[in-house]
Amino acid sequence: MRHLTKAALGIAAGVGLVLGMTTPASALVDYSYRVVNASKSTYYTNFGQVVGSCKALTTGTTCTISKGKTATRTIGTSLGYTRSGVAASLNMSSASSVTISVSCTSPVLKAGQTFYAYPVGDRWSYRIKKDTIYSYTNTGTIYKTTTEYSNYLTAFNPYASSIACRVG
Repeated sequence: MRHLTKAALGIAAGVGLVLGMTTPASALVDYSYRVVNASKSTYYTNFGQVVGSCKALTTGTTCTISKGKTATRTIGTSLGYTRSGVAASLNMSSASSVTISVSCTSPVLKAGQTFYAYPVGDRWSYRIKKDTIYSYTNTGTIYKTTTEYSNYLTAFNPYASSIACRVG
């Protein structure tokens, strides 16, 4: 998905020369954003995010990590592209969290053992491409385009109906 932002520049010729700018006195600047080089891993367990845990104080304990916990949706941004723009490009919600609709129950635990639940979802790796397009305001003629790329970024989109649980 491409996202365009426009900004009109009314730069006086003298200011442009003093600052070393090459933008004409009446220019229009368009910013075009695109997510590129995107790859998706499905059913990725995000071990960096614990949605629930319980620790056995005595041997023989079992516990259930109940549904209703929240997992955080992360979306990396850069070069001025918005979270909602990146989310739309990856076809996912830009909301910050997902409510988990499943639970898991531990095996019998020994004293001191901890049972953890982690969110599972789609993990994206991608870059953001930003084109800056300069054109004359009176004619719309493009006279210069510059392109920038972000470093690789990641996004994690948790599934509401999936968690991974383990004794740690």
